[in-house]
Amino acid sequence: MILNPYERAGTAYTKMMKPFLTPRMIARNLFAHTIRLPKGKVKLDFNKVSQMKDATIQLTLPDDTLKRDLIGLSSDSIRCPFVVNGFEITQDQLQAFASEGTDLPNEGIKAMSQTLSAKDQTLLLDSYKPNGTDAMFKGLYASATTIDNTAYDFGTAGKASEGTAAIVGLLQEAIVEDCNFNMLISYAQLTTLKNSWIVGSGTGIWEIEKVIKNLNPVEGAAPGRIYASKYAPSATKAIISPNDPAGMYMDLVIGQDPRVITGFDSKLGPDDSPVYVTGFEAVVPLIYYPEAIGILGSI
Repeated sequence: MILNPYERAGTAYTKMMKPFLTPRMIARNLFAHTIRLPKGKVKLDFNKVSQMKDATIQLTLPDDTLKRDLIGLSSDSIRCPFVVNGFEITQDQLQAFASEGTDLPNEGIKAMSQTLSAKDQTLLLDSYKPNGTDAMFKGLYASATTIDNTAYDFGTAGKASEGTAAIVGLLQEAIVEDCNFNMLISYAQLTTLKNSWIVGSGTGIWEIEKVIKNLNPVEGAAPGRIYASKYAPSATKAIISPNDPAGMYMDLVIGQDPRVITGFDSKLGPDDSPVYVTGFEAVVPLIYYPEAIGILGSI
């Protein structure tokens, strides 16, 4: 199949964008399990378990006397919103690429990668509010229901490790007994944490080492890490979420991987129109158990 210049440019720009975009999509590291929708589909239908009776203990194998209740299920769906941006190049630049093999200009793709990754992180870490007030899609911070607002000032030695131990304990008590945890904070808080030294009994340790240990209470499970992002919802809060490779507590739903297409103004035609370069993706966080997401509310 022979691609026309616009299709070739879109493919080239998609490949060009990846190394600029991927390292910036820090929030995606918090989602260890993904659901990738079929091509052309951006809506996921799923069932939620609303109730199930307790398991029992008995001395024999189950037989027809076991009461098997119907699981309470409720149907739900979620749609992946599109994150979109674009720029223009000239027709001369497209034709030089198509006929002479000249490289496409990359300044626009660099800038667009920054804007796409910023919105991607805002959506996954916080929420999308079309009217500025009501969240249509909730990310980790907006979904969380396990909140500890005790003051754990990261600038005070020992408080960060104390806070992470406390919130991990709350999350384990609530529901998450099988996973280690990731923590996301601002870059300023990460800098503070990196410089915190805990002194005790004539010896000391870097506090960040103790924090990481507290985030990893389950031996053998996928290890939790500390991440920082300039798009953290607040500089004084931390998000603690399970490192959940099985997708028990949350998923990242991908309707479209980051992609670039190029087009033209139909009134001017493909030979005379400016070349419109559009980058987009479709993605949404799916939180099954909001109580599995923790917030340290005062760090």
